[in-house]
Amino acid sequence: MSKTILCHCECGQKLNAPPSHAGKSFKCPKCGKLGKVPATAISDVTSGSQSTNSNSNSYFNLIIAAAVVLAIGVISFICLDVVRTSRSQRLMKEMVDLIQAARTTRAAGDLRVALSQYEDAIKLADSSKNVELADLKKESEMARDELRAILKEQLEEEERLKKEQEELAKRQEEESKRLAREQAMAKAAAEKAAKEAEAARIAEKKRQERMLNIYRNPPAAARAALNAMKKLDARIEVGINYTNYSEVVGESWGEVRIFVESPEGKEIPEFSQLMELMIDNHKKALDIWRSQVNDDAPKALVTIYRNLCWQVSSTQLKIAERLISPDVKLESISEAVNSIKISREIDHKINLQLPLSVVSGRYGEVIEAAEEIESLANQLAKSASME
Repeated sequence: MSKTILCHCECGQKLNAPPSHAGKSFKCPKCGKLGKVPATAISDVTSGSQSTNSNSNSYFNLIIAAAVVLAIGVISFICLDVVRTSRSQRLMKEMVDLIQAARTTRAAGDLRVALSQYEDAIKLADSSKNVELADLKKESEMARDELRAILKEQLEEEERLKKEQEELAKRQEEESKRLAREQAMAKAAAEKAAKEAEAARIAEKKRQERMLNIYRNPPAAARAALNAMKKLDARIEVGINYTNYSEVVGESWGEVRIFVESPEGKEIPEFSQLMELMIDNHKKALDIWRSQVNDDAPKALVTIYRNLCWQVSSTQLKIAERLISPDVKLESISEAVNSIKISREIDHKINLQLPLSVVSGRYGEVIEAAEEIESLANQLAKSASME
C-alpha cells in the first residue's frame, strides 16, 4: 500500500498525488486548470481499493452536510417561530391596549375618539393578517358599528337642534324687527298725538281767550236778553198773577229768541243755552199754572212744580249774569257747562210728571219726584254760589 494525497479540482475531477507533492501545484488533466495539493489530507489506499475509499469519504461528507443543513433549518424554524410568536404577542398587546383605551374613552363620553381608537384596532388587525386577532377584530367592529349608530343619532339630533335654534333665532329676529317697527310706529303715533294735543291745546287756549274776550265784552243783544230775564225774575219776586205772567213771559221769550238765533248768540254758546233753559222753565211754569186754571190740577202740586221752575230759572240767571261780567274767568265757563248739564236733568224729570192734572193714584209718586227735583235744584244753586 502506498500513501497518496487526494486532490480535488474545481471542475470536480479527483486526483491522487504522492506525499512528496504535498503543498505543490498541479495541473488538472481534464480542464487544464492549476490546483494545489493539500499538505495534510493523506489517504491510505491500495491500487485495488482507491475508488471505494473515495466514495465512502463522499457519503460521509454528504451526511455531515445534510446534518448541518437540517440543524440550521431547525434552528431557523425555531428562531422564526420565536420571532413570529413575539410579534403576535406584541400585536395582541397593542390591540388589547387600543380596545381598552377605546372602552375607557367611551366611558368618559368622548365617543368620536373611542370610534377612532376602535378603527385603529381594526386597521391593526387587517394589516397584521394575524388570525389570533380575529376575535378582537370582531369585537372592535361591533363596538365601531354601535358607536357609528349612536354618533349618527347624535349628529341627527344635533342637526335637528341646530335647525330648531336657527328657526328660533329667525323667529326672534323677526319678532324683534316687528317689535321695533311697532315701537317706531307707536313712537311716531305718540309724537303725532303729542303734536296734535299741543295744537289742540293751543287752539283751545286761543278759543278760550277769544271766548273770554267775547264774554267780557258781550254784544248788546246779549245784555238786552239778560235784562229781559232779570225784569221777569223781579216781577215774580214782587208778585204776579197768571195773566200778567203770561204777557211778560211772551215778551221775554221774544228778546231771548232774537239773541239766541243771532250770530252773536252762537259765539257764546254757554250763555245762549242758559238763556234758552231759563225761558223754557218760565214757559213750563206757565203751562203748569194754566193746568190749575183750566184743568183743575191740584193747587198744591201746581205750586210746588211752578216754584221749582222759578227757582231753577233764577239760579240760571245768576250763572248767565256771571258769564258776561268784565272779570269773568275760564272757571266760570266750566261751571256754566256743568250747570247746563244739571239743568237738563231737572228739565227731563219735570217733564216726566206732566201734566199734573192726571195724578189719580200717583199723588205720592209726584210728590217724591218733586223732592228729587228740589235736591237737584239745590245742587244747581250751590254751584251758582261758588266764586
